[in-house]
Amino acid sequence: MNEKDKMKKIKALYEQVDDYFIKEYFDLDSMKNPDWKIEVLEGLLEGKKPYELEHYDDVLEKYPQKEEFVLGDVHDLFDKL
Repeated sequence: MNEKDKMKKIKALYEQVDDYFIKEYFDLDSMKNPDWKIEVLEGLLEGKKPYELEHYDDVLEKYPQKEEFVLGDVHDLFDKL
């Protein structure tokens, strides 16, 4: 499967997944580790939990690399959930 086909598959799988962290921190435009992305998305669709997927954390490319403290109103935080 070439990279273009992998990207199509990733986008199709992404649309089917209902996972907060995937929707928030998954980078659809990045071609970094496409096989891991496919593996994780397929695993979630099969009903596996994130901790059961070896590369789950690795595909959350937009997740902050260092701790960032949330400033602001607690209601703002809950609105994001």
